[in-house]
Amino acid sequence: MSDQTSSLFIRWLQREVVPALGCTEPVAISFTTAYAAKHLAIPCEKISGFISANLYKNATGVTIPGTTVNGVALAAAIGAGITSQHVEQAQALVDAGHVNIDVQDTPDFIHLDLTLSAGDQTCRVVVKGTHTNVVELYINGEQQPLHAGENSATAQAELPTFSLQEAYDFIISTPVENITFIL
Repeated sequence: MSDQTSSLFIRWLQREVVPALGCTEPVAISFTTAYAAKHLAIPCEKISGFISANLYKNATGVTIPGTTVNGVALAAAIGAGITSQHVEQAQALVDAGHVNIDVQDTPDFIHLDLTLSAGDQTCRVVVKGTHTNVVELYINGEQQPLHAGENSATAQAELPTFSLQEAYDFIISTPVENITFIL
């Protein structure tokens, strides 16, 4: 395998593999609501929206990292400014029926469209493609420009594609010391 092809795979791995301390789908939900919550002047009172079916399937039954609880609604409530030390507050928001997240079939494996409400304020955030790729932001119904770096898809250059055979060749020929960053 050429050094150039090997370098391509290393760059793919460095971009796509991120260390995590648990399942990343509940974190994507918490990230989305936390991102919206920072645009509200008062604490969140209600969460609504939808997430992709694939994300829901992976997030629904796993423990939310940093807690001992699980569930899509709780992940959303915790991210909305209720810390993991205050899971009871998140549970109260869920129990009161103030967290309503539907599931939709979407073309993107990762797709979140969540709106937080607080008093007369709302903030809607759309994340697609990757767990933290904010593609749309609306405050009180008005679309807001995204600042540099918020949309991670536009912040990264496209990498060339490769064949299954090239991937296999990389796997069987790359010395482990070249990929220790993923271990």
